This record gives sequence, structure tokens and C-alpha cells, in this order.
Amino acid sequence: LLLLVLGLLPAFISMWGYVGHELGDQQQQKFFTWAMAAGGGLAAGPIGLDRTPVLLAIAEAARVPQMRWVAVKTVDQQDLQALTRLREGVLRSRTALVNRLRGLLAEYGLVRGQGVNTMRRALPELLADAANGLSDRFRRLLRQGQAELIELDAHLEALTAELKAAAKADEAAQRLQTIPGFGPIVAAVFAGAL
Repeated sequence: LLLLVLGLLPAFISMWGYVGHELGDQQQQKFFTWAMAAGGGLAAGPIGLDRTPVLLAIAEAARVPQMRWVAVKTVDQQDLQALTRLREGVLRSRTALVNRLRGLLAEYGLVRGQGVNTMRRALPELLADAANGLSDRFRRLLRQGQAELIELDAHLEALTAELKAAAKADEAAQRLQTIPGFGPIVAAVFAGAL
């Protein structure tokens, strides 16, 4: 039972990342083990009826002497990670929008190549061409799609600029950029994850 309680402790502490920052002590950080991964099922959502396998995994992880300890992330690392994840989400949204617009245009027989730049160039031409068979409603929807694309581009540009500035200010990201192939964005991703 003691092993189970000690094994559950890091799982519940991991639910609140700031607790690890507040504790900060090296001895307290040793509680953060891969048992948190097993305990993540408890922290991630509603507890199911059969939680015995998760509890057994936590108890087993707590009693293994060769446990690998996990360091607590700093606030700066969490900020970098949040920034990269938000940027990645905007990038995916923009790609999804462009693919959706390409598919809708193909329904009208207006096939365009892949890529954001191709769609960026095609939209003004398609909206200006009155003889291409697009309905007024679809033209309005296409203009909304174009406005959304412009908005996503601006949001992506702002996040990228902030990420590059953060990578420039972060010591670990600067060291990573000395490796060939590591620019500010890749360095920031790795610095946030290490």
C-alpha cells in the first residue's frame, strides 16, 4: 500500500505542473518518474470502472530501483513548448483551409495545384474572373476563405516572429542552433522539449 501511495504521488503532482516548479528541490524532483505516464490515465480524464491495471503499473514503477527520473520543466521551457504547439496548430489550420478551398474549387471544375502560395495567387484571379461559372454565393464564401487565409498567415507570421525571438533569447536554443540544420524554430522546439 505504501508503494502504491508513493507511486500515485507523482501522478497527482503531475496534474499541476506548477507544483513541480514550486517544489524545485532535487529530492522532490525524484518523485517525477515514468510512473506519471501510467498515472496519466488518472489525471487525464474520468476514472473508468477498471483502474486496477493502472494502479498496478504505478505500484510496479514505484518499487523498481532502476527508475529513470524526469526533471521538472522550467516555465521558459513550457512557454517555448506552448508557443511551438500553437504555431503548429495555426500551420495545420492554414493547410486544412487551403486543401478545403482546393477541393471546393475542384467541384466547380477549377483545379489548382497544391500549396499555400498557389492558392494565394489563384484566389484573386478566380474572384476577378466573372466568366468562370462561380455562383455569387460561392464567390462570397471564397472571399471569406481568402480573408481567413490572410488572417491565418498574419497569425502564423506573428507566432513565428515570437518563436524566433524566444529562441534568440534562450541559451539552450542558441546552443542547438550551432548544430547544422538547426534553425531558430527547430532549436526552440527541442529546447522546449528537453
